[in-house]
Amino acid sequence: MINKESKLLNKASHYYKKERFQQAIEQCQKAIKLFPNSSMPYKLRASNEIKLHRYLLAESNLIKAIDKGDSELSTKHLLAIVFQKQNKFNEAINLLENLFNKTGEVSLLLDLAHTLSCLGKYQDSIDIYKKSIELEHNNFKAMFNLSRLLIEQGDFKLGWSYYNARHLINDKNITKVNWLAPHGLDLNLTDKHVLIWPEQGIGDMVIFISCFAQIIKKIKKVSVLCENRFKELLIYNFPEANIYTLDTLDNLPPIDYQLLAGDLPSLCWKSKNDIPKTPILNIDNNENNKILEILHLTSAKSRLKIGLSWFHGKKNDGNLYSFYLEELLPILNIPNIDFYSLQYGDTTSEIKSINTKYNIKIHEVRGYSAHDNFMKYSALIKNMDLVISASNAAAEFSGILGKVTYVTIHGRGNNEKIKSSPSPFFNSVYHIKRTPDEKWNQVIDYIKKEVIIAMKTKLN
Repeated sequence: MINKESKLLNKASHYYKKERFQQAIEQCQKAIKLFPNSSMPYKLRASNEIKLHRYLLAESNLIKAIDKGDSELSTKHLLAIVFQKQNKFNEAINLLENLFNKTGEVSLLLDLAHTLSCLGKYQDSIDIYKKSIELEHNNFKAMFNLSRLLIEQGDFKLGWSYYNARHLINDKNITKVNWLAPHGLDLNLTDKHVLIWPEQGIGDMVIFISCFAQIIKKIKKVSVLCENRFKELLIYNFPEANIYTLDTLDNLPPIDYQLLAGDLPSLCWKSKNDIPKTPILNIDNNENNKILEILHLTSAKSRLKIGLSWFHGKKNDGNLYSFYLEELLPILNIPNIDFYSLQYGDTTSEIKSINTKYNIKIHEVRGYSAHDNFMKYSALIKNMDLVISASNAAAEFSGILGKVTYVTIHGRGNNEKIKSSPSPFFNSVYHIKRTPDEKWNQVIDYIKKEVIIAMKTKLN
């Protein structure tokens, strides 16, 4: 017979699986009230608080669970992650190191390496990732994380070699590749017909498009599979390649080998010097003229035009990689500037709120958004004077088009050094990084100074 506590916790678990986290918390609170000396309700409540980004409450409940006798490694590991989410990096590092020394559990090293990188301790982080791979040779998550860190630090040769681990990670959120032919990496493909399969993320795909011109010169016949939004843009820029979408893939003639878009840098970029220095994508003249006519109606020629994208994902949930429009007020209040939304996802309420509260207009150009044809979206970006973006696909599009772009990055770095550390892929893109204990205001203030300089240059 199931006791009262189990019934409450089973109900809480049910709500958790249904993503009804507040209702799950209410069931945990009932269990805590009836069984104050039991550890399980505290741990389960903490798991739900994490989903609601209430990390301080999660921390207090995990500590109570441990005080009540919960000695499980998973509970203490979760506490370390909660420390990390609150930028309590030293506490997280100490706890993770102690747990690893006691248990030897390799999964702890992934979070330890990530935490070290958040503090800017990149070499320490790289060493920990390498250690985890030595201890567990099929640790594909560690390989992938290491690859991104190495690439960011400029070690392209080793970084791209580990990057291939990304499709070996056992993660239900990663779309699996449909292999229509053998993998052609490391083979002589000069006289072959090769299909390039797209990456899952739009931003990643934009970066790897930078390799298309180089790879087309090396291979006899290239076909590219892409999302519908990319089709017109790729056909215009790469007429030598055959461009397909999922609904036309049945028309694909026999292929010899298949490459993933993310394989291309390992074939083309041995160092940062191999990355094209000039804008990679061109815009159809007709589309360019159309957007110029639209912009002429919304902005005087003498006014600065700034493209904005302020969150990562489909919805602005205030995650570490996003900010709210209201946080941009120091820039939005600068006179003689017109602002244009480049943001993908649900933006209506935020844009309307800014307009209602502060009488600030954020232009949304119908038919030229990130939801639409990427030729039109790229035309809009191309005609901005500069772009301010969270770390998302808008920033990558802006970079590949050669626009000056300021990207807000969480967790690492020093703004005074930003000019010496642009994006690894695009020379016109600058990563403005807030340190772990800062809010976005210092980053916004830094970008504001750059905007004022750009405005004075335009007026002169």
